[in-house]
Amino acid sequence: MSRIFVLFGLLLISLATVTAQSTSKLHLSAGVGVVPTYFKDGGSINVPPVSLNMAFKATEKFSISAFAAYSSSTSPLIKYNDGSSNIFNNQMLIVGIRPAVHFVNLDKWDVYGGFSFAYNVPFVDVDNTPSDEPLYGDNKPDTPTPSFYREAQNNFTYSGFVGATYFVKNNLGIFGEVGYGISLLNLGVTYKL
Repeated sequence: MSRIFVLFGLLLISLATVTAQSTSKLHLSAGVGVVPTYFKDGGSINVPPVSLNMAFKATEKFSISAFAAYSSSTSPLIKYNDGSSNIFNNQMLIVGIRPAVHFVNLDKWDVYGGFSFAYNVPFVDVDNTPSDEPLYGDNKPDTPTPSFYREAQNNFTYSGFVGATYFVKNNLGIFGEVGYGISLLNLGVTYKL
């Protein structure tokens, strides 16, 4: 995993070097996920989905960015038909790149869309907790025994996104994005260097 951080750091440094001589071509963004990707699991959120993004606007209509995102959650107690139960502690780290096309690029507004190419690094801890409830009678398990179990694995993913930024000042804006990643809906701030 340290290789991922090194590669991400090198990508950020190279983007910063390319833009050292230009103005307002480098945009730094920080966001918080309002609708986490795993919200349907009914777990509790330990760390809300947070993301950092550094974009280089190569032209008025095209940008490429490096990003990283992190989230942590804990599942509710899951009971199985055999009387056992588990609690899952999930952490997700995503790093990648995002090419984007800017459809509307006015003084105050920037509307864009694109694709994310990312590497997902999940960390899942399973807490095997014995169930105190009897298996039979009125106390039936909340969920059936799973038909399969798959270990969490690092993998490459891709997804799309659409977003808009409104610049409240010349170099400071607020943004909203919809897309699949660490969260289905992200809100945050953008700063032009």
